[in-house]
Amino acid sequence: MTVIAEGAFLLTADGKPVNLEISDAQPHDKEWIKQVWDRRLGGFGLAWSWYWKQRELHFGAAADRQRWLVVRPVGFVHYYLRRDGWKTIHEIAVRREFRRTGVGRALLRAVEAPIRLTTDADNAESNEFYRREGFDLFDEKRSKKGKLMNIYIRREPW
Repeated sequence: MTVIAEGAFLLTADGKPVNLEISDAQPHDKEWIKQVWDRRLGGFGLAWSWYWKQRELHFGAAADRQRWLVVRPVGFVHYYLRRDGWKTIHEIAVRREFRRTGVGRALLRAVEAPIRLTTDADNAESNEFYRREGFDLFDEKRSKKGKLMNIYIRREPW
C-alpha cells in the first residue's frame, strides 16, 4: 500500500513542499525505525533491545494482523487489526526534527477508524495531539509499573 497523504507535506531545505508518501514498512526500514524508537539513540521509546525481545517486527501485509506504516525515514505507526474491527495503535513516532510538520497527523489518519490507543497520562503533548485529532478519553488504567495511562478512542472516520 502506498498513499499520498492529502494536505500533509514536508518542506525541503529551500522551503518547497513535498507530499508525504505513506507505505507499508519493509525489512530495510528496520534500522531507521530502530533509531526513531530507541531512547538511547534519541528516540522516544524504550531501549530497542528490550522491545526486540518482546515483539518481532512484522512488515508488509502481515498475516498476524499487525501493520507498520512508514513515512521514510521520518516516522512510523504500528497497529494491530482486532477481530472486532477496531485497530489498536501500539506506537506512533516521528523523528524529533520533523515533529509539528504534519507527519504524525498523516500517519495517524492512515489508520482507519475505529481506533483505540493508550498513552502516558503525564505526557501533555501526546494527550493534546490525540484530543486535537478527535479522540475521546475513554478510560484510565495503571500500567504494570503503576504509571497512570489514558485510553483514547476514535469511532468516526476521518
